[in-house]
Amino acid sequence: MGKLFWLCVLVGCFLQSGCISTPHEVVLLHEKEADLLRELRRTHLAMVDSYIDQKVESFEQFYFNTYGLAFRKNWEKHFQQKTGRAYDSDKDFPQIYNDLVAEYQNEIQPLNQMRLDLRREIDAAHQQITESHEAVAAWLKSAEKLKRAQRDALNTMLKSINPTLSLDKVDAKVAEMKNALAAKIQ
Repeated sequence: MGKLFWLCVLVGCFLQSGCISTPHEVVLLHEKEADLLRELRRTHLAMVDSYIDQKVESFEQFYFNTYGLAFRKNWEKHFQQKTGRAYDSDKDFPQIYNDLVAEYQNEIQPLNQMRLDLRREIDAAHQQITESHEAVAAWLKSAEKLKRAQRDALNTMLKSINPTLSLDKVDAKVAEMKNALAAKIQ
C-alpha cells in the first residue's frame, strides 16, 4: 500500500496544483504583438512629424507671403534711419533676407519644440508598453520553465515508485490511442 498511496498522493497534488502551461500559439502571438508595437511606435512618430510638417508649411506660407511683405516694408522704411543711406534692393536685399530668416527661426521654434515634446511623450509611452510587454514575455518563459520543472519532478517521482512509469510513456500511449482512432476514421 505504501507505493500506491504515495503515487495517489503525488498525482492528486499534481492535479490540484494545476499545471501551468503556455500554448505555443500564445508565445507566437506575443512575439507578433512585439512587432506590431514597434510598427505602431514608428507610425505614431511619423504621424506627429507629418502633422507638424503641415503646420510648419502653413506657418511658413503665412510668414513669408503675408508677414514677410509687411516686414520688408517696415525694414526698408527704417533702413535709412539705421544706416544713413537709402535702401538699394540689389545691394541690401541679402541683409533683409537674412534678418527675415533669422526672425523666422525664432518664430518657428515653438513648433519645433512641440514636435520634440510630442516625440518624447510618444517614446515614453511606447517604452512603458514595451516594458510591460517584456514583463509578460518573462512571465511566459517562467511558466514554461515551471511546466518543465513540474514535469521533470513528477517524472522522477513516478520512476522512483515504479521504474516502468514515466510521463513520456503516458504521452506515447495517448499518441498511440489517437493514431488508432484516426486510422479508424480514414
